[in-house]
Amino acid sequence: MRINNVRTPSNNRTAAALVAIAGLGASAHAQFIGIELREDKSPPSAEGLQNFPGDDRVRLFNFYAMFAGPGAAAGQPGEENVVVNVGTGSTGLSRPGIGVNIERNPDASFYRAPLASGAPADGIGGIDQSFSGDNRREWSTFVSIGLKRFDSYYSDQSGLPSEDTTGATSDFGFLTQRAEPLDDRPPLQRFDWIQEGWFNSSFISPQGYARDLGDGSYGVFLAQFAVMDLDEDADIGSGGVAEKDEFSFASSLSIWYGDVFVTGTSDSGVFVLDDSMTIFHRMTIYTPNPVGGVFSNAFSFQIPTPGALALFTLAGAAFARRRR
Repeated sequence: MRINNVRTPSNNRTAAALVAIAGLGASAHAQFIGIELREDKSPPSAEGLQNFPGDDRVRLFNFYAMFAGPGAAAGQPGEENVVVNVGTGSTGLSRPGIGVNIERNPDASFYRAPLASGAPADGIGGIDQSFSGDNRREWSTFVSIGLKRFDSYYSDQSGLPSEDTTGATSDFGFLTQRAEPLDDRPPLQRFDWIQEGWFNSSFISPQGYARDLGDGSYGVFLAQFAVMDLDEDADIGSGGVAEKDEFSFASSLSIWYGDVFVTGTSDSGVFVLDDSMTIFHRMTIYTPNPVGGVFSNAFSFQIPTPGALALFTLAGAAFARRRR
């Protein structure tokens, strides 16, 4: 298990120590369902704003941890439906994190909006719409625990905090997988990889609670990925339900098969596709264990293969159709 020291983000959110990782050998809890990507096809337009690449070049994906019901405070029903942190759940990774599948999408990179737009500093935390800014921030790439947007109105209506307490591990940052940098793009738009993990600095904050996503399903927002110049036929893919993980001490493992994203690379720096080596492709979502410690719920973004797609069809097709 790899747990890094935390840093204080530059926008003055206070970073606390990561929760002690305990109870990792516990069986998977039924309330955690798995992971989900949802593509946002109707964001506010940013056309005409300085250095914005254009609506037709960027696709937005929202990443969620999915649960069977709403989250709640410790000792209350639903206390297990909470995300504490997201991070590296295995050793042997030379580049732990999440990135664009550049083998399938050789021209793709993340779009990150400038701070002048009101985009989250360092890509950490949700969008604060109470600050002045412009629509470029709505198209930016960033991570959070539970808060895609926050401001006084959103807080008053949902009981969420007026600031995002998301913090990040000491090695968190944006990298490129390519041997040669994308020099033809602005500096913020040359990256295709998010390294390491992020967490909720204030464990009493309700921002990590699972909430109704508007369609009767319950999830916790974890990241927005804005990807430039995907292949024309790139498929977001689909995921199966979380199942007992036979490869590690994680409580469960859920896999999303698609053309757009992959999780960590091996020590050799190449994508490991052999099923026996999928441990090199995972990160972990930590959720509270009501009897103490946390559940370790591994997840992985993988390139679809005929065998993987067949397994998905049997195990998770109904779940995916219900949640899309």
